[in-house]
Amino acid sequence: MRPILGVDRVNGQVKFDGIAWYVIQCLQQALRFSYVLQTTDEQLWSSRRPTGEWGGPLGMLERNESDITAHPVIPTADRITVGTPLPPYLYSGPRFFAGTPNPYMTSVFGYLMSFDLEVSTPQGRQPRMGSGPAVASAVIMNSSAAGGSVRPVRDVIGRIVISVWWLSALVLMNSFQGTMKASMSVKTPTERMETFQDLADRPHIKPILIRGTTFEHQFKVSKEPALRAILAMVRKHKSIMLASEAFTRKTFEELLSGRAILFMEDTVMKRYIPTLFPEKPKTAEFYASKQRTISAQFSMLMRKGLDPRIAGLLHVRCRWLHESGLLDKKRRDLQPHSWFNGRQAASSVHDLNIDDMVALFYMALLGLVVATVVFFLEIVAYKFFEKTDRSQRRATSS
Repeated sequence: MRPILGVDRVNGQVKFDGIAWYVIQCLQQALRFSYVLQTTDEQLWSSRRPTGEWGGPLGMLERNESDITAHPVIPTADRITVGTPLPPYLYSGPRFFAGTPNPYMTSVFGYLMSFDLEVSTPQGRQPRMGSGPAVASAVIMNSSAAGGSVRPVRDVIGRIVISVWWLSALVLMNSFQGTMKASMSVKTPTERMETFQDLADRPHIKPILIRGTTFEHQFKVSKEPALRAILAMVRKHKSIMLASEAFTRKTFEELLSGRAILFMEDTVMKRYIPTLFPEKPKTAEFYASKQRTISAQFSMLMRKGLDPRIAGLLHVRCRWLHESGLLDKKRRDLQPHSWFNGRQAASSVHDLNIDDMVALFYMALLGLVVATVVFFLEIVAYKFFEKTDRSQRRATSS
């Protein structure tokens, strides 16, 4: 679970790293105690075994095999029965992370909305005096001018009408050009899952929970309808996984395709996404939900029978580390500088591609099709009326 805590075995020796390990080192340097590192092969984060007893690091704490847990724990009513929590060294608001194969919509005729007679406002759809009236006036004046003489207009009224028509046509062209440029360069984001209800409304999505985390406990005890629906989806897809199974490229590719989501803490995801995807995907994109699950406070737990004097010193020193700002600085130092920052830009400019330009050719093709259809309709109408005239003439002559 880097960068919070990482454990490796190098040449038979256990190597720790991360924020939690930095806390242990600071405590050792300040209090001058010796320590022995111990690990467990149980892949239970902070939960009980099927038999009901604690497993993993908390099980070692309960059996007095260790004095303090180095791995991060969110203290809950059940977990504090095993050990005494130290002051939190990391605060976070966990949420779910998802992905989309197409971050932005490509609408080849989107910029034709410049001719809309209404505009969206906080008060709702309101009529506007913009390109819509310009289109109407241009069409009316164009029709009027088309039915007139080909000779130059010499009277004052005619010149005023022609001037207003050209002015309307100029406004219309500028409006169309500006909207076309904006729609080509700034695209509309696709629909995303931002809340638990958004996720619950999509039962085909596979929600992934890490076994033994607080997420699993929260979903099981929650009475919120959306969370209960998500728990039913988890059970349906059997998507409670071990950390070693969840943090793989295969699982994250499911996120990118939009078939799954993962509940996790921001700091961890900002580390694993760039690790699994060193280069930013060309079209797909990861994103985080806006709604968060809980206010997480990551702590270490001490053994219940630990000497009160030692426990007091550890408590005071941990609190000093947090208030001094050293832990926040360490977290920033451990966070990789990569393309993923977990935030979605409100708007961004994109390079033009063939999908943006193809609308112009489609419009030209559509105009040719309409003109061809009108041409054939005129021929049919001409033949029909010509035949009718002939019949009437024959009837009159006879």
